[in-house]
Amino acid sequence: MNSDLWWLANNEPVWNEKHDRICIFSAGGTEFFNSKYFPGKEGFTKEEHKSARRRLGLDHPEIFPASTPEEDEAWAEAEKKLNPVWQSPHPIGGVCVFHGCRYAAYEPCPMCVLAESAKEEAKQPAYDPDDVAFVRAGAGHKHDTGKPAMHLIPANIELEVARVMQFGAEKYGAENWRSVPDLRNRYMSAAMRHINAMRQGFVIDDESGLHHSAHAICCLMFLAEVEMEE
Repeated sequence: MNSDLWWLANNEPVWNEKHDRICIFSAGGTEFFNSKYFPGKEGFTKEEHKSARRRLGLDHPEIFPASTPEEDEAWAEAEKKLNPVWQSPHPIGGVCVFHGCRYAAYEPCPMCVLAESAKEEAKQPAYDPDDVAFVRAGAGHKHDTGKPAMHLIPANIELEVARVMQFGAEKYGAENWRSVPDLRNRYMSAAMRHINAMRQGFVIDDESGLHHSAHAICCLMFLAEVEMEE
């Protein structure tokens, strides 16, 4: 079905018997005219209009009973609440006075909808103020809220753990710890041995010359890594 005919069938229920054609008026709404006075003007006949309404089920009151004026008014108010942007005050629809877009009864102009959406987006800040400690003119900022604060790891133990990792890589090979049989039990035991040495007052491991605490951390780190990868 022609889109204009569909629109006319939905929005013009009563035919003006003084005329033999109907079309969508350029300024909005509908227009009846006589084809003999406007031979080159495009429009639809009464039969076409009636057939379209019949196909849409609009001329069968026994199937689609007509609503009361009170129901029509209540529905119009509900439509306005559902579509709060600028709308036509006329129940037949028309053409948006801002953009020239054609719309149906109580239906918002699509360009107005986009314009309202753009206005709402413009109200949003370019960044989340919670992401930075402060904001001032000319100051830089970084969006890192919720990201791990790596600078909180103590530098000395981080460096000592790296030395233990290097010692192990030179002795056994890099990443060798991943292929150790019965990994969980063996590294749990190793961590407990280093912690036990610390409880006895020993600070430095005799073999590596590095802190027992760093060795214990490496063992626990291996266990945690395996758990997180599973």
